[in-house]
Amino acid sequence: MRYQLRNWVNFNWLASEYINDVTIHQLDVAMWCIGDELTPVNAYALGGRIVRTEPDAGDMYDTMSVVYEYADGRPLYAFSSQIPGGYNDAAAYVSGSKGSAEIGNVGGGRCAIIGENSYDAPRDTAPGPYFNQHSTLYNGVRNGGSDYVNNLPYTAKATMAAILGRMAAYSGQKVTWDEALNAEESFTLDDYSWDAVPPTLPDEQGKYKLAVPGK
Repeated sequence: MRYQLRNWVNFNWLASEYINDVTIHQLDVAMWCIGDELTPVNAYALGGRIVRTEPDAGDMYDTMSVVYEYADGRPLYAFSSQIPGGYNDAAAYVSGSKGSAEIGNVGGGRCAIIGENSYDAPRDTAPGPYFNQHSTLYNGVRNGGSDYVNNLPYTAKATMAAILGRMAAYSGQKVTWDEALNAEESFTLDDYSWDAVPPTLPDEQGKYKLAVPGK
């Protein structure tokens, strides 16, 4: 338990797959572009582990590709990996009827509209998005609610979308939003003390069991 809590980023019951630790930020932006009030109808996915074979890699994948389908026919593709040495990017790319957009939501990333009404946001200027985000939060606290901002609805939906993607990749099936939302899987434990038994344990070689699609 002590080891897993300190190495939480590599264990499902603590991190809910790296899609919920890393890719969720791009999912959040993409879902905002589609419309925060909407949620995917279902998802199907591919995923696996290619290079993270050392014992301390835990029980999570290192590559995942998810296709989310919306009721109006629009798709959302989420491609991600944690494989060193490959092409690296962290952005949402949007295609529309009058052009496209690139939204880099990591510090210094490009934010631009290409096509009709083109726009390329200045980069490396202060204050940046992280300053603005925290400034909004602090002002909301200090002003007693007059600048109230509720981030919970879209935060919960983006989190659920990441969980849906993991469930689709692990199962190898097309999983609906309602199936994921009503799933009874739980990682809640009665005891989190250092000497408690975690929900997943390594084998004799120190390796953890991985999800196998179809099983």
